[in-house]
Amino acid sequence: LNAINLQMTVGEDDLSNKINSLNWISGPKKIPFTEAKANINISGDYEYLQGEDVNQFLYWINGVEFPSQKILVMPKENWGSYYYVYSYSDSGYVKIDDWNEIDPDEFLKDLEKGYKVDNAERRKKNQATLTSVSWRYSPKLDRSKNLVNYAVVSNWSDNDQSVQASSLILGREGYTQATMISSAAGYKDSLLENASAIHEFNPDVGYNAWKPGDKVAAIGIAGLLAATLG
Repeated sequence: LNAINLQMTVGEDDLSNKINSLNWISGPKKIPFTEAKANINISGDYEYLQGEDVNQFLYWINGVEFPSQKILVMPKENWGSYYYVYSYSDSGYVKIDDWNEIDPDEFLKDLEKGYKVDNAERRKKNQATLTSVSWRYSPKLDRSKNLVNYAVVSNWSDNDQSVQASSLILGREGYTQATMISSAAGYKDSLLENASAIHEFNPDVGYNAWKPGDKVAAIGIAGLLAATLG
């Protein structure tokens, strides 16, 4: 049985009422991100959802479930102009030796193919469908912070544009994917950078805490990018 309500909303008022019924918690708050052994530190300018409320929110606005997303952070000012969602994979320590092997153009083709898989389901629910994607911010590795940032512009059948931007935050035992969703007009690099800045691994599971004998991921950073984008 599904833990969320799979009945789609009818009209803007119904959507608004149902979203407001979710358990929004206001900052400032240090949000425990248990799966990642981390915290997400939000100021009083934000509020958040946890657990199944995240999947429910995403289902009502997309028509597709996203059960891997565990925390959603929303700004109080210009509510809905952008938001962050966080998921975690205990893949093991991801090496970055293969960074030079990445092919951004090939990644983009895989991403568009993956997105379009959901078009049939969106169509059934009278949702806009994806027509094309392009880079807004091609993948960049920040070795000092042990993360990769990228941003993709999505074009939709209703002539809307949105941006999905992600930070892959590497840790000792796996990685957090912090994803930012915004309108194309509302996207700023600083907002993407903030998605990773408010995430903090516990000191013993940070990337630099890795020791010989720890689990190493089966793929390096190039393979990880291919997997997350594909």
